[in-house]
Amino acid sequence: MKLFAATLILLLTSQLAWGQKPKPKEDYEGCDGIQDADRKAYCKAIDKGDAGLCKKIGNNDRRQLCLAKLENSAKQCERISDNKTKQRCLQSIR
Repeated sequence: MKLFAATLILLLTSQLAWGQKPKPKEDYEGCDGIQDADRKAYCKAIDKGDAGLCKKIGNNDRRQLCLAKLENSAKQCERISDNKTKQRCLQSIR
């Protein structure tokens, strides 16, 4: 009787496991999922490591931050007008 009950439980649990659908993976949209054009260009430039893409950024502070990170240049950080962004830039270079 114990063997029958154990077999029945094993059979039922295996059927429940097979009946479940696998969870779909969430697609990573990457930079293409970003709506703001400047942020999208910044993301693509950092991902690809291409300083030419930084020049498509309209916001001067974000453009300088992008160039500073890719060129590893504190000189680019000094050109940023916003003090908070400038400090963040300088810390990322060091």
